Amino acid sequence: MKENGLTWREYLDRCRKYNHLLFVSGMDRRSRDGLTELNFQLLNTAAITAEEYRPHDLPLGWDSSPESTERTWLTKETETAYYNAIANREWQLNYFCADRDNPELDIVDQRRIRAEMLYKNPAFLSEHVFQKELADKAKQLRENYGIGKLMVSGDTRYLSDDLMRLLAVIARTTSEQAYSVLMRECLSGAEIYAPQPSYPVLERLTILRNPHISRNEEALVTPLAPVGPLREKYLSNLHYVAMVDSRSLIPDRLGGADYDGDTVHLYAEPLLSRCISRNYDGGLENADNLPLLKIPSVEPLIADANDWRARFETVKSTFSSRVGQISNAALRRSILAYDESLPVEEREQYRKETEILTILTGLEIDSAKSGVKPELSEYLGSRTAVKSLFLKYKGIAGDPDEHEWHELSKAKRLKAYFAGIEWDEVTANLERTPFYAQQLWKQTIHASPEQADSAELFTFAADPGWKDKLDPQTVERVRSIIADYEEAKRRCEAYRHLKPSTNYRKDVQRILFSRDQEDEISVEDLYHGFERYSHREIQGALERLRKSDWQFTPEEDRLAVLYELFTTSPPYCRDILCDFRCGGYRILGDILMDLDEQYRIAEVHKHKGINKNDSEQLRAMLQGAIGKADYQKQIIRNCMNIMQPPHFRASLSGEEIMRIPLDTVVQCAEALGKRRFILEVLPAAALDLAVDRTKPKKKKGFLSKWLMR
Repeated sequence: MKENGLTWREYLDRCRKYNHLLFVSGMDRRSRDGLTELNFQLLNTAAITAEEYRPHDLPLGWDSSPESTERTWLTKETETAYYNAIANREWQLNYFCADRDNPELDIVDQRRIRAEMLYKNPAFLSEHVFQKELADKAKQLRENYGIGKLMVSGDTRYLSDDLMRLLAVIARTTSEQAYSVLMRECLSGAEIYAPQPSYPVLERLTILRNPHISRNEEALVTPLAPVGPLREKYLSNLHYVAMVDSRSLIPDRLGGADYDGDTVHLYAEPLLSRCISRNYDGGLENADNLPLLKIPSVEPLIADANDWRARFETVKSTFSSRVGQISNAALRRSILAYDESLPVEEREQYRKETEILTILTGLEIDSAKSGVKPELSEYLGSRTAVKSLFLKYKGIAGDPDEHEWHELSKAKRLKAYFAGIEWDEVTANLERTPFYAQQLWKQTIHASPEQADSAELFTFAADPGWKDKLDPQTVERVRSIIADYEEAKRRCEAYRHLKPSTNYRKDVQRILFSRDQEDEISVEDLYHGFERYSHREIQGALERLRKSDWQFTPEEDRLAVLYELFTTSPPYCRDILCDFRCGGYRILGDILMDLDEQYRIAEVHKHKGINKNDSEQLRAMLQGAIGKADYQKQIIRNCMNIMQPPHFRASLSGEEIMRIPLDTVVQCAEALGKRRFILEVLPAAALDLAVDRTKPKKKKGFLSKWLMR
């Protein structure tokens, strides 16, 4: 605007000529319940006592909602959310029925239709579609609880300077009076403007940015009140932005945050704000907001752009971030630094190291722009004497459930973890968190709702003989459609996770290790000996192996049997295959089954999950669905086209395919016990046929009662 000598009005006139919008992705969706995740590092750095975190006299599981308890503690929201998801029927109904007025859902969205169905008849809540979502939500809450991601009131937003000041500076180019009016509405001190909060507005909020490593990397802020009319008019729609005064120390206190897309967490939790206030000296002004850690700026490393080695080192430095390693090293020290039960000298030493690692984290983040890597060998190169129980659990819980043959499974490692710790001796809040999450799952009563009878859900089932009135041919056709629908879903899900099993290869590796032959021949060498066989030859050898008693073959006859299994010469590694020590008879079967599975998977990928013997209807059900991320929606569209084709069409056999009325499909599916199909594919038709429980029941008069005798 300044470069082109335009006034603010002329600049706006030019902007109006273009149909462009500034859209910030990923942050424009509102929280459904006004809750957000609490950073697990804050649990350690905030001055939270054991009574404030979770009192020891509370039950570890719940048979009623924790909300009914008047006491407050930090994990209360998380435990309440978990209880609601598994046992609180009223909350569950409100959770789903909230989608009736969800502006992000179309009027024909199936989730919205199912919400209307629940509102009309709450008995549908016991169905699989709803219970599966609640079970997944409860599982996610419990797993997040174990790794310190507690649920508290608040949200996540983009951090921004006060945009009202920006508008004032722009307006000053044309009017000093407009500048003065706008400046009167600008933020100052510890004020924050976060429009349209989905949580209760409190006197003080906690603002935090990741990564959070040491104490005093968070800030207390006060919501702006009252909000000026100009701010309300121009900025109140930015519900995903948190504005602060850039002249305050809030950005510096958040680890040197800036306004180029940094996200911050806003926590509306009174107990948490009370704990954070212990780090302040009186009020919330700049003078009370000390001490704070300042990340120093570093002169960027200037390199020759024509030097390929320099370019390589720059790219390597960009993608070799050690922020996670530094955060873990700092967490181990901060657990000790803020543990009041340790001696003062020891805590002071760990506190200094934690704060040094905080500064090093900032330098490591900035190294992507400066090219200067901080020296970390003193902290990352040596083994830590004290291990963190929390980080050990976090590592096990975050690992995929894959392991070598000689390693314990994930479930067994978690069981050994909990059994090997005397939890009564653990004092740190963060360290006890995995134990609280495990006991919450074990000791909380899980409700098991029973499915309602047909007469409770659908109006047509009021007639006791409704099943007998259905056309048998229509029932059979609906049965075949549902069977193909379920098969299509199964194939699409299997296709997404299609990969060869590693169990066969691991078993071969275990046998070679047990016989001390892993140096004599590798597993890859054994597999290499079978490369010359086609899939048909592998299948034939496997079929003959299953019919033979290979595992009982005497040693002197094994080579002859091996020749019989293969139509051509057997693989060259015959001595290994004929050695039955340590379960060695399984090697041949393992390799053949592994190769057969690999060939089958390649065949599935080649034909996109469709077999040559599939019916025309199943092929139509799978059309365009295999390999798609939203395959469920595509299968439902295909299923609707099969039940109600746009035009009458003929099948390959020449028979005309007729439409089936959707209400008839609902009745047939209910008669077949396929209610899940109804709710997934035909919620709109089911809504029209559902029994309306919202209407008040009419009282029967004397004559009605007499006639019913």
